[in-house]
Amino acid sequence: DDIAKEAGISKGLIYFYYKSKDDLIYELCENWCRENDEALFKMAVECDLKELIYEYPRFLFENTLMNTHYQFFLQLWSRSIEDSQLKKRLSKMHEDHHRKHIEFLKMGVKKGFLKADADVESLATLFHAVFDGLLIQWHFDPSIDLVGLWRKSMDYLLQGVGLTDTRVKLEIAE
Repeated sequence: DDIAKEAGISKGLIYFYYKSKDDLIYELCENWCRENDEALFKMAVECDLKELIYEYPRFLFENTLMNTHYQFFLQLWSRSIEDSQLKKRLSKMHEDHHRKHIEFLKMGVKKGFLKADADVESLATLFHAVFDGLLIQWHFDPSIDLVGLWRKSMDYLLQGVGLTDTRVKLEIAE
């Protein structure tokens, strides 16, 4: 109803193009991802990879509708638990987006920003996990500094947290 009213069209016309609310929301998310991919490519041309990695979330929040569109993704993720076809569609969208991030990280290896033996597939997965996790936290507590936490997370991922001996065992108090 809200969409039809805002667009100045009948609800029936919306359902002519979209079979369900999920289809409509999926299309919004897909369009948003496409716009963000274009923005990512534009940023990649204008700045180096390090700046891109650190600034991408800030760019999303300042120049796209990320502050509202993330809710569509959360809704679709939730619905995909019950709807295997929707899950399949979302998986494809996620795979495409993920593959593009891998390509950017491969560029980082070629340019010497990342080590030659960097596992870019795992690193892309970690970037997504951190970003998605921060979005969920921000959803519940909008006062957190999402961009600042992203930068700290990237520092930890790219520089490490200072553990000098990975064989150190944690002592558990009995």
